[in-house]
Amino acid sequence: MQPPKPLEFVQFPKTPASITPEAKFWKSFKFPILVGHPGAITAIDFNPVSPHSFAVTSSGQVEIFDPHTNEVASTFTKFKSKAYSARYRNDGKAIVAGTTEGLVRVFDTKTRSVLRDFHGHRGATRVTRFSRDNLTVMSGSDDMTLRAWDLMTAQQLSSMTGHKDYIRAGCIHPSTPDIWASGSYDHTVKLWDMRSNTETTTLNHGAPVEDLLIFPSGGILVSAGGENVKIWDLFKNTLLTTLDGHQKTVTSLYVDNNRSTLFSASLDHGLRVYGLQNYQLLHTVKYPAPIMAIGYSPGATHLVVGMADGMLSIRHRDRPTKVDAPPKEAHFTDDIQQKKPERPQREHDIIVPKPQKKKIQLKSHERSLRKFEFKAALFVALQGDKPRVTLSVISELLDRQELDITLGQLDEPDLVTILEWVAQYITHASYAETVMILYEMLLDSYSSVCGQSARAIELVEQITQKLQAEVLLQKEMEETAGILDLIFSQK
Repeated sequence: MQPPKPLEFVQFPKTPASITPEAKFWKSFKFPILVGHPGAITAIDFNPVSPHSFAVTSSGQVEIFDPHTNEVASTFTKFKSKAYSARYRNDGKAIVAGTTEGLVRVFDTKTRSVLRDFHGHRGATRVTRFSRDNLTVMSGSDDMTLRAWDLMTAQQLSSMTGHKDYIRAGCIHPSTPDIWASGSYDHTVKLWDMRSNTETTTLNHGAPVEDLLIFPSGGILVSAGGENVKIWDLFKNTLLTTLDGHQKTVTSLYVDNNRSTLFSASLDHGLRVYGLQNYQLLHTVKYPAPIMAIGYSPGATHLVVGMADGMLSIRHRDRPTKVDAPPKEAHFTDDIQQKKPERPQREHDIIVPKPQKKKIQLKSHERSLRKFEFKAALFVALQGDKPRVTLSVISELLDRQELDITLGQLDEPDLVTILEWVAQYITHASYAETVMILYEMLLDSYSSVCGQSARAIELVEQITQKLQAEVLLQKEMEETAGILDLIFSQK
């Protein structure tokens, strides 16, 4: 004979935790420091070298912020017009930036003196980068050309043509320095081989390209433009996936130093954080204005956002000062230590341990169910203060096809007791489906006699009012959802 089994409780979907570990991490960044600028902030870049100061490009200047004080440490103002795309060199000793008139200028970060000027572009230079070996400068311009400059001789090395509109994005392949990538308002991303100055690959993003980056492995390229972020496999030149959570143009991309998190920012005021393992959305942050540029420090201590209204938001968190102590070793109690395993009597003997019988303690309603006393089981559950137990008993009676028979054995006090329970939980989101079945069975069996009990009539009216209010609420929620969908669909 099988041992008695406890009644299985009805399982409901688990509600998400109020604060996930990911949300807790992002909430550790302190309330943002806001710094105003005269114009839109077009670029943010962190120094690869500690202490990881960051350069902010806005209007006709580039400001260097101290990460300890979050204040401006120095300013580069030697521009006749607007500056664009200020970027650090790998060693942190130089900064390159473009200008509206097409000039590409290189500065010494310590002395702020001009090291090189590169002339040749006939349109605004919106893209500037140092090569991996720090000997060459990349520049992309509104004149639709991508150019390479020799840092030592200040001479132009090459000029690549092929785009049919402004070049607004560019990056250098991390593992193959001779491969450069450019993104244009002609909706394409092009890869160039600098050894032969030829175009090798063209990818169609489907919208004006605003930003580009390539993962350190060299096999994945990310492009941003329109409302989408697209992930490309460079080995097969195929699209892997599209991230389409933004409502307006995506303007900026960033990958953290551990290459585990992708940031995307948009004119919809939103910053979205994705995990690179499965490209799932991890966190979102809303800002008061359209976002033009983002930066995330190598030490994961600063999240910096530049907006179209000239406001710079600096969120920072303290570096961890203590390393979590490893869990202590488990200590066994004296009883366990004194209990010694049995040893075989002879060398080749094997002792098979006896299975330990676990005593199962059944609840009152479970004992009644085991004895087929279904009405007793139902009312024992109703008398408790755990609706989940009552619901489980009702579900068990439904499965056994005994609920309608059980309900047919009620007198007036029993009917009132069940109706009081139904009135309490008829609109509960998790219980409503089963409670409605119970209520319909009660009406089918006792609608003709409910009028003989004043309390039963009162409870039926109360249940009816609750159901009418719930129907009205659902209609209002559907109307609100429709209005929100219309608002979010507007660009």
